[in-house]
Amino acid sequence: MKSSRIDPASLAPGDELTPLRKRLTVEQVTAFEDCSAALMDRPVMRNIHNDPEQARAVGLHRPIASGMISVSFLNELLREAFGEPWYAGGHLSVAFVSPLYAGDEAIAHARVIVPENGRLTLDVWTENGTGTKLAVGKAELSV
Repeated sequence: MKSSRIDPASLAPGDELTPLRKRLTVEQVTAFEDCSAALMDRPVMRNIHNDPEQARAVGLHRPIASGMISVSFLNELLREAFGEPWYAGGHLSVAFVSPLYAGDEAIAHARVIVPENGRLTLDVWTENGTGTKLAVGKAELSV
């Protein structure tokens, strides 16, 4: 396990972590769906995440990623920034507000709201390369 790269106690309101940028491929979206099916002990089914025809049938112009991929990018940003303090007691809560399409760039962000009472609270969000927010929420960890 990595040690903390940023001392959470050193952050002030308004401080931002260096954003994490990822380009999401169709293959990654498909692999995520395959893994999800295997973990739930069910067959892989055609759906809006892995089938262009299914996506178009519901008004999407191409397959969209599972919202959990945006969550995983936020988790990676926080894990890389804080290490052990994130592993030991981090909490992440998000809402999905717009789809992440296979092929898009995803950018994970975090901004300190307030460090107090031994907890650090951050606004977190993912957005695509055009700045459209995909997932928004809060993260908390002990300092």
